[in-house]
Amino acid sequence: MGTAGGAAGSAGAAGGAAGTGGVIGALSGVKGVVAVLGTLTLVGGAATAGVLYFRDDAPVEETVAVEEDDTPAIEADPSDGAAVLAEAMTLALEADSFTSEETRWDNVPGSSITRSYMYTLEPEPVLLRGQLVGPGSTGIILTGEDLDERRYWQDVRDPSNFEQIIGRDFGRQPQPDDIEADLRAEWEGLFRVIEDILDQGVEIEYTGLADSEEQFVNRELLDEELRQQLDQGAEVVREGHRYTGTVTHDHSLNYLGARVYGTEFEIWISDEGYPLAIDLEAVTDEPGEYPGDVLTFSRTAYFYNFNQVIEIDSEILEGS
Repeated sequence: MGTAGGAAGSAGAAGGAAGTGGVIGALSGVKGVVAVLGTLTLVGGAATAGVLYFRDDAPVEETVAVEEDDTPAIEADPSDGAAVLAEAMTLALEADSFTSEETRWDNVPGSSITRSYMYTLEPEPVLLRGQLVGPGSTGIILTGEDLDERRYWQDVRDPSNFEQIIGRDFGRQPQPDDIEADLRAEWEGLFRVIEDILDQGVEIEYTGLADSEEQFVNRELLDEELRQQLDQGAEVVREGHRYTGTVTHDHSLNYLGARVYGTEFEIWISDEGYPLAIDLEAVTDEPGEYPGDVLTFSRTAYFYNFNQVIEIDSEILEGS
């Protein structure tokens, strides 16, 4: 289970030489503390802030305490896309719990993939990654204080209700990619596009509040409210602050190498400043697999339950 957890203030010269508390306060920790105020001169009078002169001595800079403005970027100015996206990425990476799903919709044969992630720090660390394969999923689960205990599983879904997991087999033999997989790095890689946006300084358009329509989401990742919404239809709809633009992004796949293209992005951020969804699409001028097609790379990533209680069924997670 996981649970969560600038005004500048000045002292001294602005208050005038008559206020000894202000002057001494301004000098606290500064080289050559003055014991006798008569030997101290304010250069240019009280109007000159930040520099104090000792008689027959060099100027000494005033120490000023600065209070940080902790207003969330999404609240301070939602139209400042760079600040909002940077803060959203930081909040996500520092979260004590989350669930997420990523789907690649590339029209390269064999490249499409759907992966889900579940993480909680409390009561003990657990990080799970599932990968949709045919009628079920395969996956990896990391446990232990340092997430250094690794097991491999495959689940079976009810043929009459694809959303229903009826069991997990922890006797699965791992593939070479499973053994080498860095699950945390994979998940953090979902935010690489935000790093690209910030590094490249691209224009970010804020379009206001808009719905993120999320299809084919793994029910296991959702809270009760969103599960009820999914049960009533084919998609989950959440309102968020929407940001759009174009960025140069690498859609590399292991067997294709680097695939760097101009990519259109849509990113939704919650009222609390956390990422809700990322939608990417790169349409190239290269031929696709079928006549008339062009090579296209698409990706969606959905994020849920940051710093919320994440319960993973102990009956499912206990290995056989």
